[in-house]
Amino acid sequence: MAIDFSQRNKKLGYKGETLDNIVFFLFGSPLKILRTAVATVALTLLSYQCVGNNITYSEGVRVGMINKFSNRGLFWKTYEGEMALEGIASGENSVGANVWRFSLDRYAKHGEDVKTLVKEVLSYAESGTKAKVTYVEPLVTWPWRSGTDYLVQSIEPIEEKK
Repeated sequence: MAIDFSQRNKKLGYKGETLDNIVFFLFGSPLKILRTAVATVALTLLSYQCVGNNITYSEGVRVGMINKFSNRGLFWKTYEGEMALEGIASGENSVGANVWRFSLDRYAKHGEDVKTLVKEVLSYAESGTKAKVTYVEPLVTWPWRSGTDYLVQSIEPIEEKK
C-alpha cells in the first residue's frame, strides 16, 4: 500500500522543486554561499589567532649551551636560536644533546627587555657558557612575532659544579 502525499504537498505549496531551487531559495546564489563560507572560515581562523596569541599554553625552564643565535626572516626579522640540551641518549647511558629551538619575542608582551636579552644570549653563545633559559609558550604565535612557539623571557648563567 503506497502512501499518497500529493494532498499534503498541495496544501504546503510544494510544486516539485528540485534541490537546487530549494537551496537557492533558502541561501541565495552559489557564489553567495561560497563567499559566506570563505568569510566564516577566515573569521574563525583570525579569532583563533587573536585569542590564542594571548593565552599562555606553557611556561618553563631549559638548561644547556647556546650554539646558534641569529636575526633571520625574509619579510619579518626575528631573533631565533638553538640550545643544546644535555640529557641521556639511548644506548649505554651515553650523554647526548637534544637541540631546542627558541625565539625572542619582538613585541616583549611579557615585560622582557629584548635588547638586553639579545646581548646576553650572544655573550653566552660566544663564551660557551651553560645557561638557564626561562620561556613562555603561547597557544598560537604570529609569524612576525617569532619563528618558534618558545619565547624567551630571561636568561642567566649556570655555574659549573666541580
